[in-house]
Amino acid sequence: MNRTPRTSPIRPATLLGATLLTGLLLLAARLPLRAALPAPVGQATLPTSTSTPSPEATVALPSATPAPPTPTPEPAVALVRVERLRVRAGAGPDFPILARTFTGDVLQVQAQAQACSWLLVTTEDGVRGWVSGSPTLLSFNLPCSVLPASTVIVNTPTPTRTPTGTRTPTPTRTATPTRTATRTPTVTPTATATWTPVAPELSIRPDLVFPRTPTPRPVAARPRAQTTGTPTARPRATVNPLAAAAVGGPTNVGSLSPSTDTATRDRTTFTWVADQPLAPGQVFELAFWLPGQSPELGVGWTSATVENALNVKLYEQPPTDYLWGVWLGTYVDGAYYRLRYLGGDQRLRILPPPDPTATASAPLNCPPSAPCRP
Repeated sequence: MNRTPRTSPIRPATLLGATLLTGLLLLAARLPLRAALPAPVGQATLPTSTSTPSPEATVALPSATPAPPTPTPEPAVALVRVERLRVRAGAGPDFPILARTFTGDVLQVQAQAQACSWLLVTTEDGVRGWVSGSPTLLSFNLPCSVLPASTVIVNTPTPTRTPTGTRTPTPTRTATPTRTATRTPTVTPTATATWTPVAPELSIRPDLVFPRTPTPRPVAARPRAQTTGTPTARPRATVNPLAAAAVGGPTNVGSLSPSTDTATRDRTTFTWVADQPLAPGQVFELAFWLPGQSPELGVGWTSATVENALNVKLYEQPPTDYLWGVWLGTYVDGAYYRLRYLGGDQRLRILPPPDPTATASAPLNCPPSAPCRP
């Protein structure tokens, strides 16, 4: 009768020691559980119940995670909010100006002074200096209290003032006026410098006649050139009286009488009203012309007058239709000249003389109480 060999069971104390040893090995080598723990000697297989203490091993693992790295501090920057902000050599308004920043410029802030009244900054162009720390001028990404206090004075105005040395060539441009001085001598010789010595010689030696004859010739030529230029006003003198007479005076007439389409052949008085009084030397002219013609072709049947009325004998003119108006004129050396047309264009019909035969044959319709007179 065959007898099956008996195996000794695993004790609980042995299993707990193996689990603790496995956890220590994992903490020391940071290796997976199965790769770091060798199989125990004398045991071929472990029962499935050995995995139950694994929660104790997983509880010890988080304690070995390293602490997170400390974050790097955010650099302090300021944004310019005004149109122009001055960068000075020190923390105060009396220090010289090193540079100027403008709206939207970002400044690197290194320190502060006088309770954040002034900030030590570096501009985008690399200029290091002090600016006012007023919140109305700058916007900060960090509170000003985190900035270190500093009393450093940046004495770097000299590099920025070196460009003023480039302005020194500008005085050299003042040498250009010397060119104008060189031009003036060229003009002075062409003036009467060559003629001035001739006049003293004539005054000193009046007894000599022959030198006087050649010297006046060039002198006389110059006044002739000048006189030929000045007499240009003489031909204008023939036109100037008309131009002067046309200045001022009336420019229009109205309220003309008789009214338009008047038909008569008697002695008639023509009147008008001017918008301005006559200027000295001006007169009115009453002109008549045929329909279809212009006022420039009008003819005056009477002489000109300075009054606003003229009496005309219409029965002395041919009977037909006319137009009449008023001209403004003047007299120059006894001759009459028209200056401008003032208006009118009134229609007038001069009737023909009555027919004596027709009046004799016409019946007389007289009332009985009054005798008819032929």
